[in-house]
Amino acid sequence: MGMKFAKRAVACLLLTLVPGVSYADQVHMLLETRSDFEADDEKPLEEVYFMNAPGMADFKSNIFSSVGYLPLDIGKEYSIRAFAYAFGGYQMILESRNDKYGGEELYLMSYASLADVRSNTPSYMGYLPTDIDGGYSLAGLTVAGGTLQLFLQPNEDVDGYKRLYLVNYDSLDALKSGSVSSEYELGATIGIGYSSRGVTFDGTRYHMLLQLLADRESDEEPDLYLASFLGLDGLRNDVLDSGQFLPINIGRHYEVAGFSIDPSVQGPPSGVPEPGSWMMLVAGVGAVGGAMRAKRRGLAHCPQAC
Repeated sequence: MGMKFAKRAVACLLLTLVPGVSYADQVHMLLETRSDFEADDEKPLEEVYFMNAPGMADFKSNIFSSVGYLPLDIGKEYSIRAFAYAFGGYQMILESRNDKYGGEELYLMSYASLADVRSNTPSYMGYLPTDIDGGYSLAGLTVAGGTLQLFLQPNEDVDGYKRLYLVNYDSLDALKSGSVSSEYELGATIGIGYSSRGVTFDGTRYHMLLQLLADRESDEEPDLYLASFLGLDGLRNDVLDSGQFLPINIGRHYEVAGFSIDPSVQGPPSGVPEPGSWMMLVAGVGAVGGAMRAKRRGLAHCPQAC
């Protein structure tokens, strides 16, 4: 890739940095190269890019307080699929690019602070004893009301859309042991050609970040869409609180790998979820998909050079 390409990729983001201003980062977005990047002594590690905004309004306006590459080398068989603050630290989940059985499909990396994320100093690493059906993939991770929520989506459109599937865990230890407290399909749908790249809860609203699967021909055209719902009831009943295309173009070489809001703006959920069936269409974009299976299995070793 090299520095020349890196500068071009960052330029494609059209981001705005405000100089001389100190921010408390609250919104985070991870980008990862679409193909595996192999670093060597002559090339800097430029596989994972970390972007931080002071708040949701700034994120929507493409205003970031800090950006930079992380010293993280992901193995070619895995990719980052979820990032969230949960239970006292930042949780990053890697998913196998190919369906695997035997407890090596999902890999968890925990960090005590954002400083540890930036320096890639994890406090915990290990496989999760969860198998995701081969037709599904991770869509997001967040915490609401003390419950860890894992979102899944189908890999292929069904009748023109994808439905979101929600899996709940009572704690981080429950996620590590595969102890699911509840799981059910949601009615929210993603429109054709889009994929969920993160779901996060700010204490009142769920925000889903959707990315266009095929890169737009022009680097100046947005390929991200943010859909916000008032609580789980809003998500379940297709009550869109707001939705907009973001003034950010990721570029053909990168994809969004995680999307999260800091704990300082998180709070209790505003609705109790129940299984439902409904559809949402906004400018050709909808909201999400899924189904999974969870089994207890042992932990293994790190799948990538960390």
